[in-house]
Amino acid sequence: ASTQYATHTYRGFMFSCDDLSRYQTGDDPLAHFRSQLAADMDRKMTAKLLSQLTGLLGPSGPLNATNSLNKSVTTGASEANYLTAANITEAKYLLGDRAGSLTTIAMHPTVAAYLEQVGALTFSTNALSTGGPVTWGGGGIGVTRSDVGFMMGLQVIVDSQMPIRGGVGEQEQFVCYLFGNGSVVTGDQFPVRIETDRNIQSLQDAVAVHYSNLMHIPGTTWSASIDGPTNAQLATPGNWGLAYSDARLIPMVELTVNSPFGGLVA
Repeated sequence: ASTQYATHTYRGFMFSCDDLSRYQTGDDPLAHFRSQLAADMDRKMTAKLLSQLTGLLGPSGPLNATNSLNKSVTTGASEANYLTAANITEAKYLLGDRAGSLTTIAMHPTVAAYLEQVGALTFSTNALSTGGPVTWGGGGIGVTRSDVGFMMGLQVIVDSQMPIRGGVGEQEQFVCYLFGNGSVVTGDQFPVRIETDRNIQSLQDAVAVHYSNLMHIPGTTWSASIDGPTNAQLATPGNWGLAYSDARLIPMVELTVNSPFGGLVA
């Protein structure tokens, strides 16, 4: 393996509210901001990680030829193009005998909806008598839980920020990520800083948030000369390289599929 480099990112945002808004609403807007701060930062971190994975595993990325499987089509999608057991198995075994290192799959809610539909299908007979034909969803067996917690031995994570690819007018192509424990290493240069201030001239209270973050996929390296990249720069394949001589040692796979609940790219 060659030397691995990770890049720090620096992010910040600011909110403010004036006294008039507090008096008119009878509430404290900044209190709502504070209650949602952790969730908002989590969304921003997710967006950053997905940008990084796009640069590494997406089209032209250094892992695309070895750790990516595209089962989607631009038109006329059928079951063969959905997130099926066969497609998940094929994706897992891109890693060869290390397929068992994959423990989790992340997907878009539209893809999860198909898994929920499949999980709710049941077998029964039309006539409810011996020798009757076996049909899908014929009734007779109660389904008490339809959400999918695991699929093919993989824990399922559902997030609406997961990438959707495709050109205008094409069927939506949903990106899923399979990964194992320790696939992403995180760190920071300094802790989250939250500062408040009062502007007495405009009668406003302000809150500023500033934080650093590092996300590294062991076996890969940041090869660009810049540091502190934007999400767009993280998603640029040319900014990344492969440090391991064998990409199958990296427990991460991209799988792109369609969904019967998906539409056309606008």
